[in-house]
Amino acid sequence: MGSQKFLTTRRLNILSILVLASVLIVAIYIMRNNIGLIEGLDFGPGQYYYTDLPGWEEIFFGEKSITLGTKQPFLFFGLFFLWGYACFKFISWMESKK
Repeated sequence: MGSQKFLTTRRLNILSILVLASVLIVAIYIMRNNIGLIEGLDFGPGQYYYTDLPGWEEIFFGEKSITLGTKQPFLFFGLFFLWGYACFKFISWMESKK
């Protein structure tokens, strides 16, 4: 029983290493060949920040953005950060109980 568990764990470890290596190889290939970049939208090092996108205000605060009954997206941003803080405090509390 113990040797079977060891073989299964070993196979999973080898599979994990192979998946990690293939993901790294594909990521390097994509970066070297500039695959996925949009022609004419070269913003330099910060090209993936939302504020570098043309018309970002319309994407986040436009007529077609999700409002869920309110026109204040900052309410949802605040709730998102409040949820993150609550989860952090809960995990910290759980860790202190050990």
